[in-house]
Parts: sequence; structure tokens; C-alpha cells
Amino acid sequence: MDVLGAEDQAASQRIGAATYAVLYAVARSMTLGGAGLVLESNFRRGTSDHELAELVERSRAVFVHCTVSDAVRRQRYATRDRHPGHFDGTVLATWDPDVAVFAPPATLTTMGLTVIEADGAAPTEETVVRIGASIAKIWPGSAT
Repeated sequence: MDVLGAEDQAASQRIGAATYAVLYAVARSMTLGGAGLVLESNFRRGTSDHELAELVERSRAVFVHCTVSDAVRRQRYATRDRHPGHFDGTVLATWDPDVAVFAPPATLTTMGLTVIEADGAAPTEETVVRIGASIAKIWPGSAT
């Protein structure tokens, strides 16, 4: 944001789209090269499906679906410290409480993607341990 600037929300969204393009390009390059990775983001149904499907086809993939109530999600969003170029005030003014857009795309689960549900309101350490244990059950020896 500091380099490109975002004079309005539309510019911010263009920067965000470019950021996701870079994220997927790096992930694609890594998986084509045989490397593993952890890809973390707010993936959205209908927006992330195609790019994630390409990665799932070449990988052992797990989708960690972390959820919290809408009230907690909104409170966290409102109180986080971010660059003003994200226009968080505008986002909050038009807040959509529907979290279904963040659920794993159905097309990926039919490809064999494993989904682990995580409670974002639980203590972080507890959640990480539970996710690690779930992965270890799927792929013994892969998570410690």
C-alpha cells in the first residue's frame, strides 16, 4: 500500500487482486518444483476455487477452516491495526455477516481435499495442537 498507494476502495481491491495473483504464482511454482508449503489467506468460494483446485491436484492438501461467530469476527476486524489503504471503515459500513463464502469450495472436497474445522475462538495453542493431531492422523509422521 505504501508503494502503490490506494486512493479509494477500488484501488485497494485492485492491489488485493494483484497480491492474490502473486500468492498463487509463488504457490504454483513451489508445487511444480516439488516443494511443500502452507498457504494462508481468506480464501473465498467463487473467487479462489480455480487457483486452489490447481494446487490441490498436485498436492497432499488440507483446508483448515477456522470459524468464529460473526460478532467476534466483526470485533476483531474493527480493532486490528492495518494500513488505511484497506478502507476498513468502508468494509465495516457494508459488513456482510454471511461467512459461507469462506467455507471450503465443494469442488475441492470432491477432489479429495481434507477439511479440518478449527474453532477460532479457542486458545491458539489448543487449536494448533488439535490441527497438528488431525494432520498426523491423515498423514502419520508428517506433523509433530
